[in-house]
Amino acid sequence: MLWEYGIDAGSENLRLVKRGTPQIVRESTYTAIREGRGTPFAWGDRALMMLGRAPKGVSIVKSVNHGCVDRANLFAKWARIILDEDEAILKKSTILVGVNETMRKDAVEEMQKRMLDEGISGVAVVSSAILSALGAGEKALEPEAVCLLDVGAEQMQAAVISGGRIVKSEHLPFGAARADQTLIEAVRIYLGCAIGPHTARELIKELGKTELNDNAAVEVNAFDYKTNLPKKRKIPALLVKRCLSEIVDAAAEMCEKLVTFLPEEIAGDVSKHGFVITGGGARLMDFASAVEEQTGLSVRLAEAPEDCLAKGLQRVLNSQKTYARLITGEMEESRRP
Repeated sequence: MLWEYGIDAGSENLRLVKRGTPQIVRESTYTAIREGRGTPFAWGDRALMMLGRAPKGVSIVKSVNHGCVDRANLFAKWARIILDEDEAILKKSTILVGVNETMRKDAVEEMQKRMLDEGISGVAVVSSAILSALGAGEKALEPEAVCLLDVGAEQMQAAVISGGRIVKSEHLPFGAARADQTLIEAVRIYLGCAIGPHTARELIKELGKTELNDNAAVEVNAFDYKTNLPKKRKIPALLVKRCLSEIVDAAAEMCEKLVTFLPEEIAGDVSKHGFVITGGGARLMDFASAVEEQTGLSVRLAEAPEDCLAKGLQRVLNSQKTYARLITGEMEESRRP
């Protein structure tokens, strides 16, 4: 089967790529639903903007949580909407989905069935870790092992990859998004005001970057507990970075656990190449220095780490014969269970 599209089923953003083009379409995985009806009425970035602002009777939910698709019906509908925006859409579209290895087999099959229900003619899956390694420029099909740390919004994974397969992996059921609630609480305690989840997320994106000076600050609209009125407050970068430090330390410890007691040849490869860091949260804080200090190995941050999985999908779509063995769980309408 010729695969035309690829989807990165990430926790925060759904990224879609098309065979033969470098373009990456990004949209949030959030959906706005009217309670009691279960009827979606807003999708993607529009639904994300309603986070913390939704009126009574409206829930803002995600189709992907902790790196796994857990609302297959919403995920399939959202994929269909994005595909329909492609003016050159084929009547019979086929899709590869990058999925985390922690996603249960029955959940993967349910996602595929729902996508077939939406008129997609074929769906198969590829390991998200291997795709991220490919997108970071690693030779994931070669016997020589490579090490990956993927920092997602709601999960983190460290993996040793050799010959197109995952030799060993470690997971954490949280990622950069854990800092959202930590920051909300810190602002309440230290600054005496309240900010919403959307504001917290934007602050972390803007002030959590490694290269940003600790003295930097951003002024936001907040609720002042002392006056019980809306008020502008400056949020310092140092406070944001402190809220991220727990995540960085946990990631470094996970990487150390990954490389402990490896077989001799693989250990030699890892010692030679070190780690590559990918994922949407990779630019936040200094993961590279923390992992390097914890493991003693060299570490590099991938170029455009947030797009590595999507770039890996592009490589597979554009060279399908080369990467055919990475594609698993193929399901099409004519062979549907």
